Amino acid sequence: MPTNITQEIEITCADQRVVLRGDGTVFLPGFDALLVADLHLGKSASFRAGGVPVPEGLDATTLSMLATSVQETNAAHVLLLGDLIHNRDSMTSTLVSLFADWRNEKSKVKFTLVRGNHDRHVAAFPADWILTETNALELGPFQLVHEVPDSPLAGGDTFRFGGHWHPVVRVGSGADRMRLPCFVVSDRHVTLPAFGPFKGGMNQVKKNATQFYPIGDGMIWRI
Repeated sequence: MPTNITQEIEITCADQRVVLRGDGTVFLPGFDALLVADLHLGKSASFRAGGVPVPEGLDATTLSMLATSVQETNAAHVLLLGDLIHNRDSMTSTLVSLFADWRNEKSKVKFTLVRGNHDRHVAAFPADWILTETNALELGPFQLVHEVPDSPLAGGDTFRFGGHWHPVVRVGSGADRMRLPCFVVSDRHVTLPAFGPFKGGMNQVKKNATQFYPIGDGMIWRI
C-alpha cells in the first residue's frame, strides 16, 4: 500500500496551482474555482424506469457530497464538466425539485455547466437550477471541456480539464486487487473521475508520461 496517501495532492499545470482532491474534485486556488465532472444525476431513476431495481437516494447522496466539497474549499465558482444528468428519464419531478432546493441553499456560489453528451437530453435546464450553460470555457490558461482529446490544441498550449471517461485504475494484487476511480494527468490535460456513487468506469492504460492518482474513501495518492 502506498505511504503517500493524503486528502489532497497539489500539482502545477500551466504555472498554476492545481489541487487534486480525494473526493474526485479539483480546486484551482488562483481562480477560487471547484471543478467536478459527471454527476449523472437521475441515473438510478433511469435504471428503475428500465426495470432495474436500483436503490433510491443516490442523487441526494451525490449532492450532499458536492455540498461538502464546496464547503471545504469555500469555492466561489463551481464548474460542472458535463453530464450533470444521465438521460431524459432522469428529469423526474423529484430530481427537478431536489436540485432546485439544493441549489437555492448554494445561491451565493456561481455554477457553470459545460454541457456534456448526456446533457443533450435537456434543451435547457430549469431556471431555478441557476446554471450558466456553455459548451466550453476559458479560465486563464485553462480550457474546460467535457471530453479531453489526446491531440494538442492547434496553434496553442492551452491546458485542458475534462471528464467523460469515468477513468478507473486497478490497484493492489490478488484478492486485494481493486478498481478505483482516478485522475489522469498528462503534460497537457487532467481528466477527472466521475463524481459520486454508482458511476462505473473505464480502465486506464498508462502511456508516455501519464500519471494516475487513484481515490478511495476521500483519500488520494499517486501511482
